[in-house]
Amino acid sequence: MSPAPAPASSKNGKVYLTSFRYEGKPAPGSAIFEWAYDKKSPDEFSVWFYNVKTGKFTKARDNWPTRVFGTGKGNGEVNVDCLVGVVGTYKIHLASAGGT
Repeated sequence: MSPAPAPASSKNGKVYLTSFRYEGKPAPGSAIFEWAYDKKSPDEFSVWFYNVKTGKFTKARDNWPTRVFGTGKGNGEVNVDCLVGVVGTYKIHLASAGGT
């Protein structure tokens, strides 16, 4: 199992994944997600895919700004092209910017 990226948090503040959906077209598709944050949340986070069967993490995007909308919520979309050719069931994971 690969090492888990550190959770997206800083001194009592976190970034919380609130929803996720997969859009398959155009191929290879994209992951559309929403998050919530508070005033103590980190300024940036990274987006990872977690393969449920293998336990491996794959980074989809680094350094995503937390407060894009300034409302305590945000949304975004990442391509799943980093997963092409790797069959599996995946979950999305928000982690500290930079990650490992």
